[in-house]
Amino acid sequence: MLQLISLEVTNFRAIKHALLDFDQITLLIGENDLGKSTLLEALSATLDPKLDDNLPEFTPFHFYKNPEKEVAEKKLQIKLILQLRNDAGLNEFKELELLLAESEEELKKERKLEVSFVSLLSGSHSNTDWSCTNLQSEVVTKDPRLLAVLRRIMPVIHLRFGILTGFLNIVELIEDDTPSDTDHEDLLKHQIYTSVNEILLGTTKDTNASVNKGFHAVETLVKRYGQPGEELKKEDGLVVRIREILQMVSLSDKENIVEALNRFQRLTEKLAALMLVHALLRSSPKKFEKYARPLLIFEHPEAFLHTTTLAIIGILLSRIRWQKIITTNSGLLLSRVPLKSIRRLRMKQGLIQVNSIDSQYYTNEDLRRLSYHLRAKYSMASFDRFWILVEGESEYWILPHLARIMNYEFLQEGISVIDFAQSGLTPLLKYATDLGIGWHVLIDGDEAGQRYEDIIQKFANKHELKDPITRLEHKDIEHLFWHNGFKKEYIKAAQRLNDPEHELKPGLTIRRAVKNKSKPFLALSIIEAIAAKGPKSIPNMLFQLIEICIEQARKN
Repeated sequence: MLQLISLEVTNFRAIKHALLDFDQITLLIGENDLGKSTLLEALSATLDPKLDDNLPEFTPFHFYKNPEKEVAEKKLQIKLILQLRNDAGLNEFKELELLLAESEEELKKERKLEVSFVSLLSGSHSNTDWSCTNLQSEVVTKDPRLLAVLRRIMPVIHLRFGILTGFLNIVELIEDDTPSDTDHEDLLKHQIYTSVNEILLGTTKDTNASVNKGFHAVETLVKRYGQPGEELKKEDGLVVRIREILQMVSLSDKENIVEALNRFQRLTEKLAALMLVHALLRSSPKKFEKYARPLLIFEHPEAFLHTTTLAIIGILLSRIRWQKIITTNSGLLLSRVPLKSIRRLRMKQGLIQVNSIDSQYYTNEDLRRLSYHLRAKYSMASFDRFWILVEGESEYWILPHLARIMNYEFLQEGISVIDFAQSGLTPLLKYATDLGIGWHVLIDGDEAGQRYEDIIQKFANKHELKDPITRLEHKDIEHLFWHNGFKKEYIKAAQRLNDPEHELKPGLTIRRAVKNKSKPFLALSIIEAIAAKGPKSIPNMLFQLIEICIEQARKN
């Protein structure tokens, strides 16, 4: 069928230019007001199935304005590259052979289509034209019937911010809206809307009853079209879509959706499924083609959801076989997608920069380690502006607190402290650089630190990075604090207060302190001592490191 390969947007709203490629599932991340929603709006405007064969309408509001000149550009363009793959469902759309001017044999081959919309602004009005170019045969068509077929094959379902919970968008139901008894399908949909509204507005006296009523309406709606024993090909287009949403395991074409519905037993599972089906019904075209493969756009599914409900939504989303584009600020959702599916967006003067990783430059071991480190251990790190990479847990505990003593908040600055002992250093350097995340490495002054410094310097030279390393002037951070006025904390923890030789053997004393109390405990002791003395007591090397990282994070 159809798959979206790329989207290019020029002079649309706040975006001067953006070029974005897509996988089967693509996760868009980035800070607020970077144009993520605007990009998805441009995409929805072109493939909205409700438009049929009509062109999208653009007003002066949609044309990019140079912030310095306050003058709107006269031309905007939205360009899609679509991959057309032959399968059994494609045979249902006989118009393609005629509209693409290709033989049935040619239609069996994979090809790419460039679909372009150009709108010219004249005063307060615009004139929009479109074209579809077969990039293999270079045949161009402007027949609106082809546009309608493309929208039928891959209709966009755009689930906007807060739609799962109905935030600012609750369907108002009044008595006159209640369908007649003869319209059974509308009655079922009405029950779904009613149940969700009761839950969202807090008007239900029994949440369990409302969830079960709504879920029962979903079951009845599905059974109305897909009875046990019937094959998928006999199911209605809408039920095919709901079937794909609700399947918790991969079902064969002959296995009935009712069997999948019976797997939903827990209230949280039913609620998550009910909310997703409710959102689908509200955002979908009135009629689905049975063999259509929708493009699902989902903006911030996590909005106002409890973590447990969000986890179930994440499972459901991962099992839907449609192509999906999701925007999120949730580490939980990010942890459920391959790292190669992440697109990190940044904007400067209307130009959107898209960063992603190219998995072919990572070994399988690199990806395995990164997947654990950045999806399980540091699930929010991909959202950061800057990383401070450290060797051990002492630095991990100490640096954020030192920054706080200096009146900085790493969380507010978009900085994370990440230890690289388990994942290895090089994969983290590659990942951060590929995603456009700034980084600085703090290493010990021992032999291992020297080896790390060689690796970092080689990587930095290749990528033209300047001064990305701070190497301690002592063996490790414990020795650094020992020699900068905090030896008493280690002597006390080592329980060597009466040993006259304790100051002559810092290594032995520190090792005993770590054995007695653990590194996190010692880190907190050092933090308390520094907090009592004030920021001037922070060793200069660490003070300068934090200042440098704050400055670079703000630039990024």
